[in-house]
Amino acid sequence: EQYQGPVPEPREPSPEDTGSFPIPVTGNRMRELGEGGGTPEPTEESYYQVFKQSINGSYPTPREFIDNVEAEFGKSLASDEAKRMVSRFTNRHTAELEEDHIA
Repeated sequence: EQYQGPVPEPREPSPEDTGSFPIPVTGNRMRELGEGGGTPEPTEESYYQVFKQSINGSYPTPREFIDNVEAEFGKSLASDEAKRMVSRFTNRHTAELEEDHIA
């Protein structure tokens, strides 16, 4: 056997070697670039926009809100969650109207 010099340490393949590029998602979570992971979870603000679009002479009922969220995001809300959101969004919208009226 011929001596070839020091044996190189095995190394982790670089992102360039594997074609993978981890990107941060939230907190300490990472995902690979190109892994869409499906549609992102709707935010509080996006739910509020659906709520505002649902106002048709009066505030939507929780059932109407559930139907509109499902139509917009393809996601079903639990009834108690929809009730909380409708209550919170009604208060928020009323406060915004009062603020606009005073200003």
